[in-house]
Amino acid sequence: MWGAIIGAIGAGLSLFSSLKGKEAAEEQGEAAAAEKQRVAEYNTNISLKDADTMREAARLEEFKYGIQLIQKTNQQLDMMGAIDVAYAKSGVSVGTGSSLDVAMESAREGALNTELIRFNGMNAAAYRRSQAESYELSASYGIRDAAIAASNIMETAKAEGNAIFLSGMGKTATSVYSLGNDLGWFSSTTE
Repeated sequence: MWGAIIGAIGAGLSLFSSLKGKEAAEEQGEAAAAEKQRVAEYNTNISLKDADTMREAARLEEFKYGIQLIQKTNQQLDMMGAIDVAYAKSGVSVGTGSSLDVAMESAREGALNTELIRFNGMNAAAYRRSQAESYELSASYGIRDAAIAASNIMETAKAEGNAIFLSGMGKTATSVYSLGNDLGWFSSTTE
């Protein structure tokens, strides 16, 4: 009988231990989930800062191509003026014949160059904006994925805690049943 009593005390301690194990598993799950969220928030902040950086880079690209356009236009005007002066000095009429062809070709080339500068600048700015959007998407997906992972961690921790508790309950029930048998709780009293 003393063996059964000691067994029941052991089962009680086992039950207490399983309750503590359940609490510990859930606390570990909460800590892991919180860490997952913290890391996601940190990474999100980095992604959002990267997005801001890319937007600023896009503005700089637009500014840069604007300056290049002004410079190219000024160069083109200077060149056209120099051509006019050179023809005028030599006595050639600028508005006719091959001198007109040269001036028109120079103007066409200048226009193509300025359009190429504009096109390249707009593409560079659009690329930077696209990168900014990519960083923003990464940030939003990171938060969402972290929330899902944190939820899964918590569910797993609860399941582990419940398994520990149920195992302790099973051991306790077995010990109580053994004690009850030893004390005759389950024997038939009808004779």
